[in-house]
Amino acid sequence: MPGPTAARHLAALSTRRGMEATAPMLSTLHLMLGQAQLEALEDGVADGRYPPDAFSELLSAGVEHLSGRPLRAVVALSGSAVSQWSIIRGRLVRDGIADPLRELPTLWALLDAVEWMILESKKDEKETDAYWRSVYGPERGWSDDDETASADAFMDAFS
Repeated sequence: MPGPTAARHLAALSTRRGMEATAPMLSTLHLMLGQAQLEALEDGVADGRYPPDAFSELLSAGVEHLSGRPLRAVVALSGSAVSQWSIIRGRLVRDGIADPLRELPTLWALLDAVEWMILESKKDEKETDAYWRSVYGPERGWSDDDETASADAFMDAFS
């Protein structure tokens, strides 16, 4: 089970594509699977037993299974945790968690706290809905304008 420090690996996935995403993806899988299982997966991809996208598929499925959130939400929340760490840490310390990286049991506990802080900052239901759309994706029938507004709302979450 990944600890709170795993947020830095997942946050890196928000800015890296293609081969640049390999290192943070493998680091996260290592935390989730352990060395032996990761090596077995690497061997399976190398010898053709598993498809080339097995790493990303396993990461996505594992994150969703362990956290209850889709990978895109976990990456976005991890990015917020890393980029706004001083604010988040200050709030957690104020709320009685003196050393969040050691006291929070899992990455998922940290992301729950980050999401709670983001939602707490929303002024009304419209802002809350925009946040949900930006992190968890649009539902069918939403316009491109709604999508743009939700992305803007997500970027403004900590400003």
